[in-house]
Amino acid sequence: MNNKSFQRLVTYLEIWLTGLLLFYFVSPRFFPELIAKFFDVFSYAIVAFLIVLRWKKFVYVATRDIPLLLLFGMVAISGLWSAFPELTSITFKAMLRTILFGMYLATRYNIKEQIRLLTWVFGITTLCSLIFSLALPSYGIYSNGAWRGIFPYKNHLAVHMVLSAMLFMFAGFNKSKLRWIAWIGLAIATALVFLSLSKGGYVIFVTALYLLPLHKFVKQQYKSRAILLFSALAISTIISLLILTNEKTILVNVLGKDTELNGRTPIWMLCIEQALKRPWLGYGISGFWGSNQSIVIQRTTWAGNHLSIHEFQKFNSHNGYIEIFLQLGFLGLSIYLLNFFNTLFRVIYIWMATATLESFWMFQTLIIMLLYNFSDSGGILSRGTIWIMYVSISLSSAVWLKRIKNNHQLQMNSSQNLANSSL
Repeated sequence: MNNKSFQRLVTYLEIWLTGLLLFYFVSPRFFPELIAKFFDVFSYAIVAFLIVLRWKKFVYVATRDIPLLLLFGMVAISGLWSAFPELTSITFKAMLRTILFGMYLATRYNIKEQIRLLTWVFGITTLCSLIFSLALPSYGIYSNGAWRGIFPYKNHLAVHMVLSAMLFMFAGFNKSKLRWIAWIGLAIATALVFLSLSKGGYVIFVTALYLLPLHKFVKQQYKSRAILLFSALAISTIISLLILTNEKTILVNVLGKDTELNGRTPIWMLCIEQALKRPWLGYGISGFWGSNQSIVIQRTTWAGNHLSIHEFQKFNSHNGYIEIFLQLGFLGLSIYLLNFFNTLFRVIYIWMATATLESFWMFQTLIIMLLYNFSDSGGILSRGTIWIMYVSISLSSAVWLKRIKNNHQLQMNSSQNLANSSL
């Protein structure tokens, strides 16, 4: 086997292993227990193998976002002050795998390649959720008719199908002979969003669609772009004010939820109350739910009625921002928010500078994550694909922006040299 053939084999192996891990992290519970345990053990070796292949570039890319590194550093040492060090250690080991894998994605693939890879992974996820729900409705469909597919909860199905729908939509925009497959995938993913009966999923899906016209605005001339973006911001502000002033009507009559958001509000209030007892550094990663401080939530909310003590240790606040406040305190929450909005503004800058579909996808995905974290904890410091995507977008955007600035500097130097030579 010559060198080119070997490199081609390694490339194919990388792509297959990456896709396999992404699909596994989407919903580990979908796999039979024996296979899940196999992946759980060997995924560390697979991630390490992928990183070693490109370790020099990996080190460079992984250090492009300082706030993200600071957040990971807090996660790594949170066992020092954890209320449940043993559980923190177990959770950190699992989380380290997804953090490193997200860094690897940003190292190995540019955003266009990541979108293509994610489209295949989410496409398989969409198809599996449809088939699984139809073939095994006792698992894939709740007794009230809500679908969950291959996921443990309907909200997880909903947000993944929103991401899937947007990926299929972007694939459909390409002038390919196979784009009809993308439109079929879009139809299935959209149907699954509504079949999930997840009201939060509906809101995220509508918001994602509402953002689509903004990409056209960015392609306008500067003055037109400014006017259109200002108008969009004004409309968004008005809608937000209408929602806030009519909160109860929207919750009860439109979304069909009670004013306590299906029991979440009492849990949120109790979590914040307990978090304020250790406000600066929190209880450590997963430390709160295994500690004595969580007993008040177990005894006074619906969580205690439905979960065993072991299951309760894996419980969460159903809000990503409250969860990170519990785990890492004000300091951890502040670092995360700094990183998120730094990434968001960086992506907007790239989007304005390039007007590419890939940069808009990053922007739209970040907004989806921003909304998702208000109703679930799976988008921040989790062991799932959504967190992997966030890490990758954060680092990929940093590398992309650096490249744009370098090219701009080269153009300025070239223009300066031409001006000097003409003199």
